[in-house]
Amino acid sequence: MNYIKTKIFIIVFLLLSASMYGKENSLKYKPEKPKAGDEIIVVYNPAGTLLEKVDSMKIIFSLYSKKCTGPFGIESTSSLNMKKEGNNWTAKIKTSATTDMGAIKFTSGNMVDINDKKGYFLKLYDSNGNETIGSIMGSAICSYYWGGIFPLSYYAGDKGTAAKYLNSLFDTHPELKTVYFNEYLMVQRALSAEDRAPSLINELSGFEKRNDLSEEECIGSA
Repeated sequence: MNYIKTKIFIIVFLLLSASMYGKENSLKYKPEKPKAGDEIIVVYNPAGTLLEKVDSMKIIFSLYSKKCTGPFGIESTSSLNMKKEGNNWTAKIKTSATTDMGAIKFTSGNMVDINDKKGYFLKLYDSNGNETIGSIMGSAICSYYWGGIFPLSYYAGDKGTAAKYLNSLFDTHPELKTVYFNEYLMVQRALSAEDRAPSLINELSGFEKRNDLSEEECIGSA
């Protein structure tokens, strides 16, 4: 049953994220489906962007982990000079074993490319080649929460749409409401009354009655 729910979750994510995150044709990774802990080569082709004819390029990125206790779950933020290789620019990102995903932007001088406001995301995969739930949730949380915060500014899309999208992920995988409890409450507060989960009080009452919550879940729901 959990396998089926996970597959449904991924299908819903792919359908919704196609409209939210764009095609990201300018960006590729080696390996194509990186895992947490990998050193990843980022290959960026700026053709058709405002950075198409620049002479130098930097990549700025933040790595996110649900296990990180720092602000917004951000493990680290780095800025690297990229190397020109033909029409592409390349750089290496080293992830940790606990990294869930990353957010990226490309800059040259005062010019910045964030994928037409949709953001560039470093998504991570499991040993079967499926995007991990941590990566899916991290990308959604970035789009709604920390990705638009200055000076990070990885994402400048419609926050209302991002909130509805994140809420749909909670609806598809309700068990994540405890794992991402603070984010769940945050997005419920942001939604309009008609979009807000109608049984939020019942949801909270359900948490109180459970005796199987982990220490992390108890802290998050306190």
